[in-house]
Amino acid sequence: QSLGLAIPALMADWGLPREAFASIAAVGLVGLTLGAVVGGMLGDRFGRRLLMVGSTGFFGLMTMAQGWAESPEQLLALRFLDGIGIGAMIPNGAAVLSEFTPRRQRPLALAVGMTFIAVGAMLSGLIGAAIIEPLGWQGLFVALGGIGVVVALLLALLLPESPIFLGNS
Repeated sequence: QSLGLAIPALMADWGLPREAFASIAAVGLVGLTLGAVVGGMLGDRFGRRLLMVGSTGFFGLMTMAQGWAESPEQLLALRFLDGIGIGAMIPNGAAVLSEFTPRRQRPLALAVGMTFIAVGAMLSGLIGAAIIEPLGWQGLFVALGGIGVVVALLLALLLPESPIFLGNS
């Protein structure tokens, strides 16, 4: 959500037309797809908790780093990496939801959990809209990425490892 809010300011700062940001916007989805596939496999191998904490921290840091991008090429690379982190979080989050929820309630838990991806995007858009004017596009990326880093720290403190990974199922 942050890129859509930042594009008008980036256009002005970098003197680029809106079309110059199409590939930057799209590459995040490519990263997300790759991250989901690889992140799911890594979560199966190394544990969902590690992948959830690591991928959340990674996408937070990559979002923050976008605040220091000096060119469209740098922003494109950071958006790709950001997408990988977000993508790796999704299958591991879904797996943890499924593993901690009783079988009869899993469909509802997964539906609610997946809904929170959209809720998070909406909240980041609302927060971003409130901070872009006073902080600029750089502050937007730093602030929203910082939220991801804080969430990763909370996950590190509060999230148990999945029972399946521990062999307790």
